[in-house]
Amino acid sequence: MELSLPFTILLLPQVQVIGETSYRVAFAADLDGLPLEFLQVLR
Repeated sequence: MELSLPFTILLLPQVQVIGETSYRVAFAADLDGLPLEFLQVLR
């Protein structure tokens, strides 16, 4: 069974360091093609 998602993955989750804080960052495009950014602070 194949899963159909209502969005397109633009960037798979990656770790990004800004200053002394690490984040997990991912980007997806919604049905209108607008980018959505997802951030998770890593401790």
